[in-house]
Amino acid sequence: MPSEQSKVRAAASGWVEAHVTVRSPLGFHLRPATTIAEMVRPFADTDVELEFGGKVVDASSMLAMMQIASEPGTPFTIRARGPGAAEIVASIAAFFDDAFGEKDAVPGETQSDDATTQQ
Repeated sequence: MPSEQSKVRAAASGWVEAHVTVRSPLGFHLRPATTIAEMVRPFADTDVELEFGGKVVDASSMLAMMQIASEPGTPFTIRARGPGAAEIVASIAAFFDDAFGEKDAVPGETQSDDATTQQ
């Protein structure tokens, strides 16, 4: 269920948007940027953007999103216009609300660290 903050709203400009917060203890980084770009791919006829700190980037581009890599607690705006706009905004907002699947992640710990400690 989306948080109150991430509810999808239609803006007067024709864009659908949601305001979200980075909940992952690892912040917004390469893995969530890659996942979001993959989520957006089926919506090729829809403009999808992420905004942070006044910088707006194309959510279909993992490299563009890396320009807005950020710390936990950072507010973002997700915005889309076109076919399926509400659907993709809701999906990305849910991904933010789920902390990118990283709720239990420990900053500084990598998968290779886990493999070493299990041997």
